[in-house]
Amino acid sequence: MFPDLERIKKHNPLLIGEKEALKAAVCIALIENGDDYDVLFEVRSSSIPRQPGEVCLPGGVVEEGETYEETAVRETCEELLILPEQIQIIGVSDIMFGRSRLVYPYVGILKDYQGTFSEREVAETFRVPLHYLKETPPEMYAAETSTRYDDRFPDELIWGSKSFKGYSQKSEEIYYLYEGHVIWGMTARIITAFLKLI
Repeated sequence: MFPDLERIKKHNPLLIGEKEALKAAVCIALIENGDDYDVLFEVRSSSIPRQPGEVCLPGGVVEEGETYEETAVRETCEELLILPEQIQIIGVSDIMFGRSRLVYPYVGILKDYQGTFSEREVAETFRVPLHYLKETPPEMYAAETSTRYDDRFPDELIWGSKSFKGYSQKSEEIYYLYEGHVIWGMTARIITAFLKLI
C-alpha cells in the first residue's frame, strides 16, 4: 500500500525541532522620547534560576492556548506591573530560532510607563535611546560552540571516519554596551534584527 502523499499538499511546514523547542515571546517596548523612542530593557532578578542579573526584554514562555502575541503582552504586563491597554503592538520582528528555543519578538509602543516592575522577576529597568542603538555599532566577539559525542558513538558507521567525536561551530557574539549595562546573547541578536527593519 502506497503512503498517503496527499498529506504533503496539506502540510503546514514546521522548522525541524520546532515541536520540541521552548516557545516564548518578548516585547521590544518602545517609549516615546521627544522625536525619538527609547527601548526598555530589564535586568533579571538575582533570585531567578536562569540567567540572573542578565539584561533581557520583557517576555516569557507561551502558556497553553496562548498566541505568541498574547504571551508578549501578558508577560510584559506581569513584569512591568502595567495594564494591557498600555501596550500598542505594532508587529513582529524577525523570529529567533536556535538552541532549542523559538522566540517571537513583538514590537510595541509602551504608554504612560511610570518605571514600575515586579521585584520577583526584575531587579531594575533601563532605557536606551533608539538612535544610540542605530548609530553605535555593537562589539563583536568570536565564539566557538563544541558538540562532543560519548565513547559509544558508532564511529565505524560514519563513512571515512576513524574517530568522530564531535564538531565545533564558529559564530559571533554581539554586545551592546550602554551606561554600565551589557546587552548580549539572544537579546542582542533580537535587537540587531529589529534595527535592520527600521
